[in-house]
Amino acid sequence: WLIPLRYLLERYPSDYLRYYACFKAANSTRDSDFSLREFQRKVNNELADNIGNYAHRVLVLIHRFFDGIVPNPSCFDRDDERFKAFIEKAPSELEPIYEEADFTKVGDRILQAFSEANSYLNLKEPWRKAKQNVEEAATAIYLSVNFLRDAMVAMYPITPTLSSRVLSFIHVDGDLQLSWDSLGRFLVKPGQRIARPQPVVKKIIDAEIEEDLERLRRGFLEEEPG
Repeated sequence: WLIPLRYLLERYPSDYLRYYACFKAANSTRDSDFSLREFQRKVNNELADNIGNYAHRVLVLIHRFFDGIVPNPSCFDRDDERFKAFIEKAPSELEPIYEEADFTKVGDRILQAFSEANSYLNLKEPWRKAKQNVEEAATAIYLSVNFLRDAMVAMYPITPTLSSRVLSFIHVDGDLQLSWDSLGRFLVKPGQRIARPQPVVKKIIDAEIEEDLERLRRGFLEEEPG
């Protein structure tokens, strides 16, 4: 089935299509067919559940436990130091992949980074530590919001609208600092005010895909040469 790009852009945010395309249009000969079901899975499972949910969790935690202000980190334990080092070295590992224009590998590396960040957040449990050891929770939140900020800058070429929206929550002064040189420098400072976040990725429901498939069967299919 031929799915007109104009139709997809009218139906879904362009970032969804850009994100999916980065896995389908690498500098290789891999299959580039567009699958609506696969598109839905990648948006829902990765862009919404993994990336979008992480962003919302971190920013909500800042508001819930630190009154919307980035907390000041104190002592760093071994897990904190490891995650801090991960944030510092990530740009140098991702940059050559971008330069090769291997966007499938870029997407995979970004997903791996969010998996690492989610594991760290779940390990540190700042929502629980804030009631028991606020200093430990503050360090975890400080590192997590700096990871989020860097990840959004790194994803900007793929998902500019999503990245800009998350960055606007973090940098309420409007100075988004999108340069690659800004990565790994922990530019989200203690005392910085964070805007109250809203969910940033809306899932694609089954009914939307079913409607698309039905329209393909009844309409677009007839436009294909026989």
